[in-house]
Amino acid sequence: MSGKIAKLRRDELAKFNRAYDQLNKSIEKIVIHDALNLMRKHKNLDEFVVGMGTWFFIHTDGYIIETTCFHVDGTTSDLKGTKYISHSPLAKFIAEWDGDLKITGMAMRFKRDGNVIYNW
Repeated sequence: MSGKIAKLRRDELAKFNRAYDQLNKSIEKIVIHDALNLMRKHKNLDEFVVGMGTWFFIHTDGYIIETTCFHVDGTTSDLKGTKYISHSPLAKFIAEWDGDLKITGMAMRFKRDGNVIYNW
């Protein structure tokens, strides 16, 4: 009987792993799609980076565009000129789901016209 239970557990774990992999692929597609849309609309955005618990864009001049200022009292505010990023579908998706899905733990970066880089 324990052999049947062990096989059942392996089968269920395999199903879970397939579903988890599919979910991660779907999340990745959403993030890439929304980030590319922002880069197409705003030509000053050259690259998108996500990983290590954060995400940001890199300006065509090479500097990081931080969109949110975190205050000592725990509140946040938009930095001047970045509302188009912080109020975007991408920002809303990450804000809503990052706690559960760990979106900012998926290390990837890409430019508007380049391939996604995962190992950097």
